[in-house]
Amino acid sequence: MNGPYILVDISRIAREHDFSTHPRVILLNLLLLSLAGQMLMDEKLGHGELNFCIKGYG
Repeated sequence: MNGPYILVDISRIAREHDFSTHPRVILLNLLLLSLAGQMLMDEKLGHGELNFCIKGYG
C-alpha cells in the first residue's frame, strides 16, 4: 500500500510550499494506489481545498 508514503510526501510539501501564492500539483499517476490506500488518504486528509484524481493506465 503506497498511501502512507504518499502522505509523508504530502506532509513534506505542505511544510515547504507557500500555497498562498500558487497551488502545488503532486503527480500520482505512476503510483499504484489500492482502495485501502485511497481510504487512508481520505481519512487523513479529509475534504477541502485538496483534490486528487486517480486514473488508470490506457
